[in-house]
Amino acid sequence: PQKSILVVGWESGNLHSWKFGSGWQALQAPHSAPPLLLAWSSGGGRLIISDAASAVTGWRLNTSGLLMAYHLTVDEPLTHVAFCPLDNGVSESIVRGLAKAAIAGDEGALDVLASWRPRTAPRITGVPGDNHSFYAAQQNGNILFIDDSGTCSEIMSSVGIVHFMEMVTSNSLVIAWESGGTLSLTRFLVNINRKSLDAMMHVKMTSRVGLTITSAGGSSIAVLSGETIVRIWDSETNDNSTLP
Repeated sequence: PQKSILVVGWESGNLHSWKFGSGWQALQAPHSAPPLLLAWSSGGGRLIISDAASAVTGWRLNTSGLLMAYHLTVDEPLTHVAFCPLDNGVSESIVRGLAKAAIAGDEGALDVLASWRPRTAPRITGVPGDNHSFYAAQQNGNILFIDDSGTCSEIMSSVGIVHFMEMVTSNSLVIAWESGGTLSLTRFLVNINRKSLDAMMHVKMTSRVGLTITSAGGSSIAVLSGETIVRIWDSETNDNSTLP
């Protein structure tokens, strides 16, 4: 996302990077199966590679090129990843609002500020302007959380076949999955500890052949499911609309 670098994988599991002015370079990676997913973090400081044999590697980028940060094996290959947002769940505007309320005599706001400890609050790791922790969907429908060091935690099990996963705001994640002919779209609130998800909005649709899902600006999701219309779901207001 930030530099002129390209990473390519082949069915053999071989990986090469290409950098402007430096040409091709082989990556020494423990992949022996076809890579199914290659994803950069928003700041470009972390590359995630997952192959058909369920091997996952995390890579960091420095001046000399890509270096492997960790390697782990999960029970099913990864199909989607969504990197965590940069903020730590407590925005400056929220803190300012609490401070004003506390000065005005609001004891509840004062209690919240008193219990909030910036020194012990979760900190974002990685390069400045980047976050290396992410949520991941597996082929079996499980949802994982993998932190910047490669430590993996399962947070949801067997939701169905995941077709879409993306951060739509700084603290909310939309996941779309198919199960029993029904397409479910849910907007989750990302908790401050970055590991759990709380459902906020939910909608169901009939799933058909030719399913395509993409973000449509802001909190809206566009769904094309083999019909002659595009369905638009606003994950913030829960409104639905269609485009012929």
